[in-house]
Amino acid sequence: MPGDLIATIALTASSVLLGFLLPLTAGIAIIGVVRAMVDSEWRMLVAGLLLTIAVVAAAVWARTWGAQQALPEQVALANQTAAVVFTAVTPAGVVLGVVLVVVSLASRYLRRRRD
Repeated sequence: MPGDLIATIALTASSVLLGFLLPLTAGIAIIGVVRAMVDSEWRMLVAGLLLTIAVVAAAVWARTWGAQQALPEQVALANQTAAVVFTAVTPAGVVLGVVLVVVSLASRYLRRRRD
């Protein structure tokens, strides 16, 4: 595979991780914070934080590794493609993260209200 293609794939994967999965893992961490404060249940908080750290670490690794696979001019072009992908996937990731938090908090409220 040519270096520019490898760099484009790696940088694009990094953009997907940061733009789509990071808001979702942050949502899990937010739910964990609420559960930790309300019920002293720390598992969800720890899981959310570990997932967030893992996603960021994977994205940084992909970006660093991808940048080493091509010449600087090719990396600049790959970065432009990755920026377009990041712009495209971030709204969906944020919306899904917000929906995750809202649904979780609403179901928690309804469950407590029923009990």
